[in-house]
Amino acid sequence: MFTKDQAVAAAAVPPAGISGLTVLGVSLPDWVLIATILYTTLSTYVLLRDKFYTPWKERRDGRQGQTPVNP
Repeated sequence: MFTKDQAVAAAAVPPAGISGLTVLGVSLPDWVLIATILYTTLSTYVLLRDKFYTPWKERRDGRQGQTPVNP
């Protein structure tokens, strides 16, 4: 799926992001706060989607309990 170069570049993104924010004046505790906010927001979105939206959509489409078939 990914080439070796793409995997190496993706692995370098978090440290480079922290270094860049530190150079711009964002301290490490602020970076942790930002990451925590992003993680909490993403977790809440996934929870709400899986518990409420997906079952509602399946009931609406008449596919409740059916496994989708991939061609």
